[in-house]
Amino acid sequence: MLLLDINAAVVVLGGILALSALIVAKRPDAQRVIAAIAPWQTIIGLGSIALGVINFIKLVPTISGEAFVRNAVVVGAELIVIGGGILLGAMLGMNTILELIPSQQGKQKFYELIQKVFVFQILLGFVCIAAAVAYFLFRLHLLKFLMS
Repeated sequence: MLLLDINAAVVVLGGILALSALIVAKRPDAQRVIAAIAPWQTIIGLGSIALGVINFIKLVPTISGEAFVRNAVVVGAELIVIGGGILLGAMLGMNTILELIPSQQGKQKFYELIQKVFVFQILLGFVCIAAAVAYFLFRLHLLKFLMS
């Protein structure tokens, strides 16, 4: 669970970076905070991908049957944190990932895929932050999402 907690925290940072243009447009004084996070963009992106893949591998065997039905909202929040973290990580760490891809054709396909996702950057940022907040509220026992 600690890795998923770290993943959710990193996703919040990634969501803030994804929403940075909107945040600065609404609150110009927030530029200072975003400027402090921006140099870490690549590390946040690659870390989010790594944590997302690890947590996905750990989570999938546990979401079967009754546990999924009784805690569908919690599992949904966890999966959004993981999947959204991977997508945000790909967007934030795009330049480094492009350097690691050996073939030119692979680089082009990855670039085209990320350009398709960039259209949804602000929406993805909102959804990931909301899922991370829901996850932390459940984790801290401030909300219970049990359906009987």
